[in-house]
Amino acid sequence: MKTTIVCTAVLLLLTVPAIAQSNGSSVTLDQADGLVNGNIQVGSGSVTFNLSCMNGDGANKVRGIHNGFRIYGSDSSVTWDGMLAGWHFNPWELWDTYGIWGPTNHLVGADTVGFYSSVLVGPGMPPGYAGPFIWISVALSDSASVGGTLCLDSSWFPPDGSWIWAYGSTIGSFAPSWDGPHCWPIVGSCCQGIRGNVNGDLAEQIDIADLVYLVDWMFSGGPAPLCDEEADLNGDDGVDIGDLVYFVDFMFDGGPAPSVCP
Repeated sequence: MKTTIVCTAVLLLLTVPAIAQSNGSSVTLDQADGLVNGNIQVGSGSVTFNLSCMNGDGANKVRGIHNGFRIYGSDSSVTWDGMLAGWHFNPWELWDTYGIWGPTNHLVGADTVGFYSSVLVGPGMPPGYAGPFIWISVALSDSASVGGTLCLDSSWFPPDGSWIWAYGSTIGSFAPSWDGPHCWPIVGSCCQGIRGNVNGDLAEQIDIADLVYLVDWMFSGGPAPLCDEEADLNGDDGVDIGDLVYFVDFMFDGGPAPSVCP
């Protein structure tokens, strides 16, 4: 059954004439969740790249898509724990057949993933549609990656070696534009030594000024901590009233020192 679905999708896309223009259609990076100050921080969890798409044809639905993407590092020192990918909507709402090829998950060099779909009787992607498309997620945990960059870009997608979207009843095909590549620096933890330098003191001092900074942020609308890990004094992966109580106990009642940075 799976083979039949894949073959149907591929045959639909391969039988359309190749047309070079993009027809105003596009795939764009909508947002990247999990970045720290615009960087990918090792050990901070997954980073998810959310992609949107637009059908620039005002008269015809998209009858099929054929897109590939790749994650790659700036050099061989950049590694990741794995790549996951999925649709941002229920594909059955638009497509009769759909699927994902990959991800390859070599975890170094480059990993690729492909998305395909086709429609025979379903609604397809309506004319003028603009909205969520797919997501791709990775996580970095090896400190050897710090100093490098991680990038997201389009990728060749077999068997034709390019992106294809199929349109209309006749059918014509177009290659949507892509706003990539997108690259992000990889940084280490912003936390140094033990936690508690809430105000980002360059001397890494932990004192009453940090406590005042935390209180001001929590109750008076003051600026957020420059590094969440520094403000997470009890090390429970969150910054809340428990950290403030922990800080007061440490400063004034001989409580335990803040936990060690990751």
